[in-house]
Amino acid sequence: MGALARRRSRLAALSPRELEVLRCLDGGLSLPATAMALQVTESTVRTYVTRLYQKLGATDRAQALALAAQRHLLSRPAR
Repeated sequence: MGALARRRSRLAALSPRELEVLRCLDGGLSLPATAMALQVTESTVRTYVTRLYQKLGATDRAQALALAAQRHLLSRPAR
């Protein structure tokens, strides 16, 4: 597998923690509330959100949640 293929593969897969952050966002939690729920700093949550956006190809929360639902990453139907 070439370097580009490995990079794409890594970008496509969400880590367990990224999935937790995604579920918090889907639940309507703010970044500070997500940080409290996951017992991490808000800065750490921002890093996870940035990675989520990159991996999903999203530019904002609504788009990230829609794309995640389309890819069956959330337990709700795609809109």
